[in-house]
Amino acid sequence: MNRGPAAGPSRKPAISATPRLAVAGDVPAIAELCLEAARETGVMDLPAAALRRRVRKMMASDRTELVVAGRPAAAMAILHLKDEIWQDTKSAFVENLFVSAQQRGRGLGRAVMSAVIGIAVRRQAVTAYLNVNERNEVALRLYESFGFRASLPANWAGGREVCLINPVIAAHPPRSWCCDAADHDHSDRDGIYRDVC
Repeated sequence: MNRGPAAGPSRKPAISATPRLAVAGDVPAIAELCLEAARETGVMDLPAAALRRRVRKMMASDRTELVVAGRPAAAMAILHLKDEIWQDTKSAFVENLFVSAQQRGRGLGRAVMSAVIGIAVRRQAVTAYLNVNERNEVALRLYESFGFRASLPANWAGGREVCLINPVIAAHPPRSWCCDAADHDHSDRDGIYRDVC
């Protein structure tokens, strides 16, 4: 009798959640993701109300983009853009790429990271930075697959904090992504959404 393929570990199917820019309705879910990350990593835990205020403040900034996937948001990342002092260029800092524990292994982190890099390129950043604990091997592999490389590690309790640098993100075009224009309430400040949405 044929019982089909042998049972064994299998990859979870990708969730059908296209990365998108966060909107006001995503604030509670983003705050919950931040709290989950804080509990998991043991970093400072803030009250949910304080996190919601900070998320709203970030969303109001023209230098910060919050990218989420899922409804409600099950994955997120924050992209901060800044002008460089030593060169007439922009750089991007990727903060808090996090996927809810129940949704890991479904490709959400990769999709959100691809979207973040896509926004950075469209906003004319030439360098991207992020920090990750050296013991977080899954995250390291993901970031390295996007061209990030370690630079100047510093000591940190429980492992070194590693700054990963992607020196020319424009040379590593991200996989294509799209957002629904109705999914964000940002104005088209830089004309970047016209080409991607």
